[in-house]
Amino acid sequence: MQKAKLGGGGGGRGGGGGGYMRTLLHINDVLDVLMRAYQYGRERSGYELFYTSASNAMSLYEIAYFLKSLLRSDSQIQVSHTESSNNFSARIDITKARELLGFNPHSIEWALEQYLKT
Repeated sequence: MQKAKLGGGGGGRGGGGGGYMRTLLHINDVLDVLMRAYQYGRERSGYELFYTSASNAMSLYEIAYFLKSLLRSDSQIQVSHTESSNNFSARIDITKARELLGFNPHSIEWALEQYLKT
């Protein structure tokens, strides 16, 4: 049985102990939004800034358990209560990219499933 350890201070879903929120973006979505932004820029003068991410955010804890489920693993996931050097949560507002570019990214779950297929 393998063990995975999630770092971070404290506990719960709000921060440490695997509670830090993350957002991932599949390469297909990266290419899609780049092409959309390029086309948008060709049709207008000036510059625009677009934030992009997956359609949702998940905690490190949720990502670990989702991967464990996909892999049908009996590994144990241990939560560390020591402070992590990556002690930030990421939630990105992609409203502008959705509205102006028609960007509709996949979920983190979908991206992880695709990653495991390769």
